[in-house]
Amino acid sequence: MKLSFLPLLLLFFANSFAQKSASLQQYDKLVRFNFTSLLDPLETNLSLGFEYRLKNNTAVSLDVGYVFISNTFNDNTLKANGIVVRPAFRLYTGERKRFYIETEAHLKSVTTTIRDWISRGVENNVPNYQEFTNFRIRKNVMGANFKIGYQARLSKDNKFWMEPYFGIGVKVRRTFLYKEPNSSYNFNEGFFNNNEQAGNKRIALPNFAFGTRFLIKI
Repeated sequence: MKLSFLPLLLLFFANSFAQKSASLQQYDKLVRFNFTSLLDPLETNLSLGFEYRLKNNTAVSLDVGYVFISNTFNDNTLKANGIVVRPAFRLYTGERKRFYIETEAHLKSVTTTIRDWISRGVENNVPNYQEFTNFRIRKNVMGANFKIGYQARLSKDNKFWMEPYFGIGVKVRRTFLYKEPNSSYNFNEGFFNNNEQAGNKRIALPNFAFGTRFLIKI
């Protein structure tokens, strides 16, 4: 809950120290690092991205993240890895074209290795036996977000910037056993549980996106 206030605090900080005469222009290019993704309590990831200004008021961007920690399931998790891809289009507004609204696609695939009891030899949802072993669970997510944000300059030479943002969207999540035929497992994914047999169900969920990026103009 405390993390939800972080973008607001950083936005206040950035706005207080920004040089108000600066703005980014057409054809400007930015590389960016989303350091708040390292604070994600569910799926910690390292996220890097790129933004290109098509015009003074429009831009396209792409962020790619590598997931290396997942707490989605339970204490039996051994390791996790995955990728997050977020292409976006944004429209800048205001006198200096710093505030923006953005539409973003959200694609994620994470594979988690856990050690637990798994049901084997499943026929008509009835298992023949259970085995305590290591196995993998894959989660695929597709969705879209609508975001608002602000770019604040941190250096007089226009090289370093900060970008807090907040958004909401919807995502469709499918969780299934990876390369475990004729098996099933009761998934426990926090508040939104999926106790169906592996791969039988897709769930539509709300998605909240907030954080802060550090930007470098190149």
